[in-house]
Order: sequence, then C-alpha cells, then structure tokens
Amino acid sequence: MDCLRGVWRLVALFVVALALAGCAAEPGGPQPSSAETGGETAGSAAAAANPGADCPVTTPVTATPPDSQFRSPLPTGAYFVSADRGIWTAVAAWGLGSRKVGWIKPEGSTLTVLGRRLDGDAAPLWADISERSVGDFQSSRVIIPSAGCWEIEARAKDSLLRFVFFVPQRPDSGGASSCENIGEVVRLDRLVVTGRVESNTVDASGRWAWQSVRVTRNLYPYSWYREHASVGRMLTLLQDTARESPRAEGAEYLLVLHSDPWPWQVTCPQQTVAAVDQKQDSARVLPLAPDQTLWAGTTLPEIENQIALAYRSSRR
Repeated sequence: MDCLRGVWRLVALFVVALALAGCAAEPGGPQPSSAETGGETAGSAAAAANPGADCPVTTPVTATPPDSQFRSPLPTGAYFVSADRGIWTAVAAWGLGSRKVGWIKPEGSTLTVLGRRLDGDAAPLWADISERSVGDFQSSRVIIPSAGCWEIEARAKDSLLRFVFFVPQRPDSGGASSCENIGEVVRLDRLVVTGRVESNTVDASGRWAWQSVRVTRNLYPYSWYREHASVGRMLTLLQDTARESPRAEGAEYLLVLHSDPWPWQVTCPQQTVAAVDQKQDSARVLPLAPDQTLWAGTTLPEIENQIALAYRSSRR
C-alpha cells in the first residue's frame, strides 16, 4: 500500500509540473545543440533491452529525492540523478515527440538541457526551459524528434547529469504525404495555417532549424489539429534546410503541417510553402518554388475558399 501511495504521489508531482510548464503554449527560446561526450553518468550503464542496437541505456536510480520547496517530501521512485545528486528528473517523462519534463536542480541556478542521437544523424533535441520555477523545481518542454538512442545532458551550477535511453519507433499514423491537389491535403487532414516566424535557431551542422511560428490565420478549420490552430498560438517547427527553402524571422508564410508522429513539419515543402504579403490587398500569396502547383489562388481568401470546396466535396 505504501508503494502505491508513492506511485500516486509521483504522478501528482508531474501533473503539477505540467501546469507549471506553460511554455507548451507559448515556448521561449529554443536550445538545440549537441551534448559533449564523456563525463559522469548517473547510475550504471546497461545494454539496451529489446531494440538490439548498441545503445548504452542508463540504469535509473530508485531513490527518494531530498526535500524540495516544490513538494515535500517527494515520492520514492525511478529517477535519473547526477553524481552529486544536485539534478533529478523522472524516468517516465522521456519519449518521442513533445513532452513536459520536470527537474529538481540547485536552487537559484539556471538549467540547460542539451541532447543528441548517438546511433545516427538526426535533428538535435529541442528544449524550452520555462522562466517560471518554484525554488529548486524547474519545468520544461522537450522535443525528441526521432526514434533511436539518445543522450541527454543537463547542467545547473556545478551539477552535471548525463543519461542515455532508447526511443522506439511509432507506427506512421498519417499515411504517405501527397500534395498533388488540395483534395489530397484535405484527405490527409493536415493543418493549414498562416504563421509568422518569431525565432529561427539552426544547429551546428547547419542542416536543421527549430522555428517558433505564431499562427495568424487558420485556413482549414475542420482538421482534428484545430485546437493547435487558433490565432496567436505558437507552434514549434522542425525544418530540414537541405529540403526546404529558407524562412526568415519576422516573415509570414502559408504552411501545410503534420506532426505524425513527431514534431510539426511542413508537408511537401516544395509544393506548399508560400510567403504571405500582408501589405497587398487580401493578403497576396507568393510561392517560394517556381514550379509550385498546389495553390491555384493568389490571395488567402481565394485559397481558403478552395479548401472549403475540397472539404465539402470530400464529405459527399
């Protein structure tokens, strides 16, 4: 019974952590980077259990954290813990896609979180550290953009925590992307919005960029993604600069997006992305690629009408 109480207290801790991590709706500056190699790792390393890959998964520590100003006492459970026991985070918080993650760190310190994939080329981790914290408790939002073997590094004051875990692949839920016409976009239930790029952070390789995009208009209000498309909502997009035209900070774009099963990305970037000139009457749309064929209209109202017609046709 005492064990069950401990489990439920752990659940309650991270439910409150989610409330503190309000950065999910309006994320701050991203921190993509590659973690350095070496250094001490919390717990002992063991071979990956089921994937079969050579992933030196870190064995978590089962322990009771020190009394925290956030919640006292904290429950006994499975944690990744730094060697000096200054940084703690729960094991269950880590996985593919966007997650809210709570940390215990030295009080008054600034937490940085970096991450890299060990078993292949991939976009780096994206970490948004909330400016709101309670004593030694820190909330954050983290995006793991691909399956595989991941190393995470967290630093605060003189404390260093490194741990490794394996992220399994999820089944593709969206089907193959096709942008031959607007009907295909509607069939795949994509999010179609205009958005202004508020920040653009490119990783050290120059290949990947994380962009914070604020929604300015929802052109396809029927998608099950619609809760993400309200005006003013902030979306975090992963851009492959080798495949996509540059998108500048402060500029506004027409975007077709998907997130199945990991971060928001542009669907068919060479066919769908267009700049939006709000200075022109009716918000003129300017394709970025010369051979772009998806949008027959030249203004946002025209395109919005085409999408509505395609949706009604698909419901017949």
